[in-house]
Amino acid sequence: MRILISENKVEKLKNLIELKGMIKAVQLMGSFNNIVKVLGYDDAEKYIYQYLVDTKYPDYGWEDNDYYTEEIDSHGSLQFFIDDREGYYIDDRGTLDIKPWLWDELEELFDGYNWKRIFQQWFEDNTGLEVIRVE
Repeated sequence: MRILISENKVEKLKNLIELKGMIKAVQLMGSFNNIVKVLGYDDAEKYIYQYLVDTKYPDYGWEDNDYYTEEIDSHGSLQFFIDDREGYYIDDRGTLDIKPWLWDELEELFDGYNWKRIFQQWFEDNTGLEVIRVE
């Protein structure tokens, strides 16, 4: 049996996410997977990316890409803090280490959905650094 989802429901869910945020939408829908069922795969990924843009940027914002390259070249690694807590870290081998508090938060919010690939793309887009592995 195939379930058809009305365009009205899709628009209502998109408005909910935009007005109340992803966390509230997941709470109301029961899981991120339920959101994927309504929005579809591509739109769901856009919302994960937007959630990262809105909430997981480093304290004091992003620098230009040259800054990150110079820091990695000089120090071999670079830490990124969110609200004065280390959120993620990258080393000169391209390993992006997401700290347990943030990893657990994203796992819980996105129900094990493959958010890591989206996080990697978001990180690369904002730093210009190549990520080889996400841990």
